[in-house]
Amino acid sequence: MSDYIALSFHLTQTPIELFERLALTQAEGTRFGQSLRDFLGFDADIVTLATCNRFEIYLGFDMNVQSLDPARPQTVVPTHPKQAASALISFLAARIGVNPEQLSQVGSIRSGDAVIAHLFRTVCGLDSIALGEKQIQGQVKTAYRQAREAGHCSRHLSPLFEAALHAGKHARSATGLEEARISLGSMAIDFLCRQEGISEPLNVTILGTGKMAKNAAKHLQRHKLSARITFLSRHPQEREKELASTHASVSHLSQLTDVLQGADLLLAAYGTKNVFLTVQDLQPILAAQQKMLYIIDIALPRDVDPGVAALSNVRLIDFTTLQEIKESDEAFRASEIQAAEKIIEEELQQFLAKQKLKQATGAISFFRQKAESIRQQELEKALRRLPQLHESEQKVLQKLTYNIVSRILRNPTLRLREKAQTGGIDETYLRIVQEIFVDMDKERSLKAQEQLT
Repeated sequence: MSDYIALSFHLTQTPIELFERLALTQAEGTRFGQSLRDFLGFDADIVTLATCNRFEIYLGFDMNVQSLDPARPQTVVPTHPKQAASALISFLAARIGVNPEQLSQVGSIRSGDAVIAHLFRTVCGLDSIALGEKQIQGQVKTAYRQAREAGHCSRHLSPLFEAALHAGKHARSATGLEEARISLGSMAIDFLCRQEGISEPLNVTILGTGKMAKNAAKHLQRHKLSARITFLSRHPQEREKELASTHASVSHLSQLTDVLQGADLLLAAYGTKNVFLTVQDLQPILAAQQKMLYIIDIALPRDVDPGVAALSNVRLIDFTTLQEIKESDEAFRASEIQAAEKIIEEELQQFLAKQKLKQATGAISFFRQKAESIRQQELEKALRRLPQLHESEQKVLQKLTYNIVSRILRNPTLRLREKAQTGGIDETYLRIVQEIFVDMDKERSLKAQEQLT
């Protein structure tokens, strides 16, 4: 049986300065997973999910009762979610150089079925700042794929992530969420246009060429809000082909201050450890053009110094602002979110039922193997005491003991399957079933040792 633990930091509960220190690039995520596996000291699946508004670590591992099985190697596994959470927080705190208490105050720990429910909702965008956002589906898929390729995710977390990704895709395709194309960028753009009364096309500079940047450009063009779009990249020539469909120009990142001359909107979505635009950079630009400059910073770490918000003729929207935004099409989205919630719940219950049945099947196999082992050992002892029995008589005795064990186990086996299929079974129930046979086996071993001595 697999157990799950998840440690989550969300931008809505974590100070942004602390959250920025938790941010990981894709390459860092692979190294992070390996370092964490080494630190934990027990065999576990690990998937790290780092996005612009969440940082999460998912663990999947064998439950303690399985480590009691003599056929498996002994492993040291936390006996309580708080133990795992403490280990994860200690690792993170050492990595970013903060007091563990700072992280424990803002992190959320989940275990068991709560992890499953959280991941299903996350994939569908139901726990995002931009409620129902589409990009999270791809981000989860990428995090899962990278963990598998690095060898950090296999039998424990793979079934969970596969089921969650399927549920998210189903919920989007069956509701209006797919058509709405919700993203953090579109949410910020819509909010800016409402607040500032913007309806005319803007000259737009977009810092970055990733999915968030491209989605924002498509949203601007779809709603006829862009007169000209210029992307900025470290490798403009390499990006021109992939951005051809946007009909935008691409310039080098070093030309940021030049490109901003005459721009109406800067959308920052690069997200490195560097601040690309400071107060000192912006002051001469504002003085030269004497008009309002709108800035949307949806990058983490932030691309723009938040101090620019104090400058005249600047309207800055960043994560501090986004946390307070309500969706413009609230009535529409409420009905679609409600429909998605229902689909996710159905998918969740189906997965839980399959997991419970799988766990019950494992428990059934476990105690039937134990019972058969006991039968064989006792039969062999009896046959050694009865050497005069003919082969046909031995076969009768063999059949007799087999039938007795089968009859005894028949009703418990059927009952266990029924309870698993109807949801009337939990991990405690299965542990008790397994521990009964483990204890029986230990007792027999002790008696055998006593007889030898």
